[in-house]
Amino acid sequence: MAGARGTQVWVRRPRSARAKPRQPEVPGPVARALEAAISAAGDKLGAIDAGGLAAARVLAGMVDNAARPAYDDEGRQRPLDNVTLPTFLKYLDAYGLTVAARKQAEAAASGKSKGGRPTGLASVRGLLPQAG
Repeated sequence: MAGARGTQVWVRRPRSARAKPRQPEVPGPVARALEAAISAAGDKLGAIDAGGLAAARVLAGMVDNAARPAYDDEGRQRPLDNVTLPTFLKYLDAYGLTVAARKQAEAAASGKSKGGRPTGLASVRGLLPQAG
């Protein structure tokens, strides 16, 4: 046996590896704006959208945290990523929480695009052979 029973060996971890007490997360401005947009969407979003909206909430927190400088284990400042914000905006667009998405939904509902041309199935009806 390498050591006697009951002896403890204490190894001091480097300062950067020590656990720091976590402060409760306070939602930032992007997370608060997302929650307001989800509330305003009302019944347009349902339980089927819960997973995507949860991911959007995580991304909103990441966007809020990107405003604060982040440091790696060696004390160097980490660069901001170029993926989080575009991904967050894609989620907003997919759930109709942007101006462009709402305009597109309104145009689709009326059957017309901005140019006055039919969209969706109406645009290809003239291309399909008529039954009859």
